[in-house]
Amino acid sequence: MTQLIKQIIERYDLNKDLDMKDHIHLVSPQFIEEKVKKIFEMPREIGFIARLGLLSGLRAGVSLYQGKSNLQ
Repeated sequence: MTQLIKQIIERYDLNKDLDMKDHIHLVSPQFIEEKVKKIFEMPREIGFIARLGLLSGLRAGVSLYQGKSNLQ
């Protein structure tokens, strides 16, 4: 998982034009896994929206809009 995050940071150049204090650093390999587990453990609708956003990259507002509209 950590290697995937490092590849995403490099591929999308997420540290470009940032000061060293603003750079994205992966300090603990378990940090990402712990946060993902917490998101998947969230209950009810808020958990569903959080999981949908995590897996699709959509923001909560977009997810809610899609749920209320008839997308074809």
